[in-house]
Amino acid sequence: YTNIDFDYEALAGHNFAPSERRFLAQLSDSEAKAAFFSYWTRKEAFVKAFGSGLSIPLNKIEVPLVEAAPVVLLPPEGRQELWNWRMMDLIVAPCHRAALIVEGTDPWTPRCLWSTSNKSLTV
Repeated sequence: YTNIDFDYEALAGHNFAPSERRFLAQLSDSEAKAAFFSYWTRKEAFVKAFGSGLSIPLNKIEVPLVEAAPVVLLPPEGRQELWNWRMMDLIVAPCHRAALIVEGTDPWTPRCLWSTSNKSLTV
């Protein structure tokens, strides 16, 4: 849910990679808040898909806002490891955001199917 008032800069300060924080700092307040939710949902999708939980700190995972770019893991040694995961934002309803992540470099297009019989959404 994105229609809330909170200190997104403080959360970003603790949980975002330096390049992500620099990007947010260049934006207007409303643009930065929207970008915050894109970063946050993408990071959440990555740790869930990767299966690591929070064993990898969120500020060590650099997620792209460009869908064709890879995820970057920032290990303590300072070298960057690229991961072949591709992401996209899903706008599921007004003021709600989600992210879809798929491992691999092949092009893909998500399809959503809505069943009226059981009111379930399948991606």
